[in-house]
Amino acid sequence: MFEPVPLQTADGVTLGARLFRPGKAWRRRVLVVASATGVLQRYYQSYARFMADAGYAVLTFDYRGIGASRPARLRGVPFRMQDWGIHDLTAAIDYVGRTFPATPVDYVGHSVGGQILGLSPSCVKIRRAQFVASQYGYWKLWPLAPRVRIYLHWFFLLPVLTHLFGYFPARKIGLFEDLPRGVALEWARWCKSPDFLFGCVAAEQLHYEEVRCPILSLSFSDDDYAPVQAVRRLLAHYPAARVVHRHVRPEELGLRTTGHFGYFKEANRPHFWPQSLAWFEAEEVEDEFGESPRVDTGAV
Repeated sequence: MFEPVPLQTADGVTLGARLFRPGKAWRRRVLVVASATGVLQRYYQSYARFMADAGYAVLTFDYRGIGASRPARLRGVPFRMQDWGIHDLTAAIDYVGRTFPATPVDYVGHSVGGQILGLSPSCVKIRRAQFVASQYGYWKLWPLAPRVRIYLHWFFLLPVLTHLFGYFPARKIGLFEDLPRGVALEWARWCKSPDFLFGCVAAEQLHYEEVRCPILSLSFSDDDYAPVQAVRRLLAHYPAARVVHRHVRPEELGLRTTGHFGYFKEANRPHFWPQSLAWFEAEEVEDEFGESPRVDTGAV
């Protein structure tokens, strides 16, 4: 099981988090799991237990404004999406560093979780990372068919509803968790910009060139939220990292679909989670994964 732990950020926000203690075979490894946008930490609970049973201490947390980190009143809070990386992720990484001193810290980022690793100055503490469906969000990177839907979302639906309600009421329209006003509007701003977050966040807050750990990045052929070209574009912004990119076709695994969220579903555990464990336990990337660290920019 897990124990709830409060995380205190440098700017004074308290985050709700869960610490999954390792099983009997404590490997002296720690794993931080960073959620997708508007997804509660409990979505990753089964994966966290799997890794804890394998001997890892695992920390999950909710970004400010979400789930256990949501204030009583969402309107009027001054939260921004960049705060999720600059402050929230930093608090999570530093917490496990204090709690498990001299222990290697690994990282799993789902969607935005992979985007914001380089916003945290503590990114330099990460030994090895895995990104799941993490993408560069500029809307024109989407294929032509879904591009109209994406355009309407960023330019009309999200800003109109956010200004109307004072926050983005995602639950009211059957999407994900509600988002604070500043988070939603900054997210839209990033995704409308050809430079994505890299042209919208102050240069002194960008630490992407400091990320030098191996990164395994997974994209999925049936993922409408993270097309492969957008995944590749994000990886190019981790220039010093040793990157392996794998594009997964679910039918080759005997699966009907994976999409943006299927990786962390319990039903798909045998197809994905042992590979995740193998990635974090590999001594050498080349030996275990049969290829040199790289950014895969070739055809799929």
